[in-house]
Amino acid sequence: MVGVELTEGPQFVVSDVVVAGVVAWGTEQVAAAAGVEPRVVYTANLGEVVRTRVLVAYRRAGFNAARVRVEASLTEQDGQVALRIVVDEGRRQLLREVQVVGGEGTHAGLIDRALQLTPGTPVDQAAWNQARKRLYDTGVFRSVDIVAVPVAEPPAPGDAVGADEPVRARVTLASWPLYQLRYGLQVIDERVPAGETRSRGRFGAVADLTRRNLLGRAVSVGTSVRTDTVQQAVRGFMSLPSFLGRDVTSNVFVSRLRETLGTERDILSDRHRLTLEQQIRPADGMTFSYSYNIERNHTFEKDLDLTGPFPFDVTVDIARLNTSFVFDRRDDVLDATRGWFHASTLGWGVESLGSDLRFLKYVGQHYYFRPLAGGIVLASAARVGLGVGFGQELIPSERFFAGGGNTVRGYSQDSLGPVSFFGSVTGGQASLIFNQEVRLPIWRLLGGVGFVDAGNVFSGVGDVSLKALKAAVGLGLRAQTPVGLFRLDYGLPLSRRENDPRGRWFASLGQAF
Repeated sequence: MVGVELTEGPQFVVSDVVVAGVVAWGTEQVAAAAGVEPRVVYTANLGEVVRTRVLVAYRRAGFNAARVRVEASLTEQDGQVALRIVVDEGRRQLLREVQVVGGEGTHAGLIDRALQLTPGTPVDQAAWNQARKRLYDTGVFRSVDIVAVPVAEPPAPGDAVGADEPVRARVTLASWPLYQLRYGLQVIDERVPAGETRSRGRFGAVADLTRRNLLGRAVSVGTSVRTDTVQQAVRGFMSLPSFLGRDVTSNVFVSRLRETLGTERDILSDRHRLTLEQQIRPADGMTFSYSYNIERNHTFEKDLDLTGPFPFDVTVDIARLNTSFVFDRRDDVLDATRGWFHASTLGWGVESLGSDLRFLKYVGQHYYFRPLAGGIVLASAARVGLGVGFGQELIPSERFFAGGGNTVRGYSQDSLGPVSFFGSVTGGQASLIFNQEVRLPIWRLLGGVGFVDAGNVFSGVGDVSLKALKAAVGLGLRAQTPVGLFRLDYGLPLSRRENDPRGRWFASLGQAF
C-alpha cells in the first residue's frame, strides 16, 4: 500500500490588473478587453487567454502591428496574483481607398457590395477575410487577393505625427472563364433544386453547359442533361448569388424528366416542371432552402392497353412548397472517411397554389462516417420517407420505392414493398432504409467493403414496422479510376422469394451513400 500526502496550499486569485504602454487607448479600455476582474481564480493559461483577448480587440480596431505581453507576479503566502498587461500599440491602420485590379466585365456595384469596405474605417483583417469570401461566393472569380498598401501622405492639421497609417486596399481579381462545359459518367452532379434527390449510384451520363457572369451581374445560366437506366432529364437553370443585397442565392429551374417506376409492370412518369428556389447558408456546411414548384405530371403504363381491364393513365398538375435543411460535415462529398451528413425535406401539395392533389411528404437522410485504425472506415446510413395524401393515395411518381444497388442490395431495383393484384410493385407512402458498411483498403487504389442493408416500403405511415424490414448482406470491391470510384457489390437477400436468385451483382460509380 502506497500513501500519498497532499498539501493544497492557497488558491491563487487575481488581486490586481495593471495596464502599461497604452497611448491611443485608455487603461480602462484595455482592462475591459482583457475581461478579468479581481478575485478571479488564476490558472496556468489565464495569461495567454488575456493576451489573446487584448490582441484581438486591438486588431479589430486597426492596430495590426500591436504586440501584447502579460506578466504575472505571484505572492505564495496569500495566493495573490498581480497581472500586468504591457502593450506596444503600433500605428493604427485606416482605410483610405479601395483599388480594384482585374474583374473586367463585372459590374462595379456588384464588387462594391461584396467587399463592403468603407474608407475611413479601421483595417480589420477579419472583416477583409469575410469580404474575400463574399467575392468568392459570387461564383465569378477563381482567385481573390486583398492586401493593405501604405499610402504616403502628410498628417492632417492637429493630428499627432505617426498616429495613424493610411492604407489602400488593393483588390486583385481573376475571373473564371465565361463558359464552362462539364461531362462525365454519373460523377458530376448537375445543378438541381435542394429538395430534389439526385440520382446516385446508377450508370449513366451527365453533362452541363454554364454561362457565368451574365451582364456582369454574377448571374449564371445554363442547361444540363442526365440519362441513366431509370431517369432521363433535361434542365435549364438561372442562378443569382444575392437577393436585395443579402447573401441569398436565388435559382430558377425549368425541366423535363422521364422516370421509370416499379419493375414488372413498368410505369413511366413524364414531368414538366418550373421551380423557384432560394437558398441561405447561415454557416459553413449548413444550407436552408425553400421553393415553390409546379409541374404537369403524366404517369402511365409503358405498354398502355386502353382495352385492358385496368389501364393506368393519369395527368395531373402538382404545385408544392418545399423546405429543406442540409448539414454537411463530411471530409469528402463523393468518398467520405469522416464526418456526417443530414438532410430533411418537407413538401406540401397545395390546392390554392394550383395543385390537383393535396399531400404532405417528408424525406430524411442521415449518414455518419467514422475512421478506424489501418484506414478502415465505418459508414452508416439511415433514410426515412413519409407521405400522406389528404382524401387520396399518392400517385406513383410521389410514392417511395426501395431495393437495388443504392438502397437494399440483394433485391432487384425498386422491388420491395406493396404489390398490386397483378403482382407488380406499386410503391408506398412510407419507407425505411438502413445501411452499415465496413470500408477497408486492400492494395493501392483497390478497397473492399462488407455491408448489411435493411429496408422496406409500406402502404401507409401507420404500417411502418421494423419487423417487416427486408435484410441483405454482401461484399464489394472499390477501385479508384480516372472517371471516379468504381463500385462492384454482391448482395445476398436474407428473405428470398420464390424464383428469386440467391444473390445479385451491382456495379456503379461512387459509394452507395
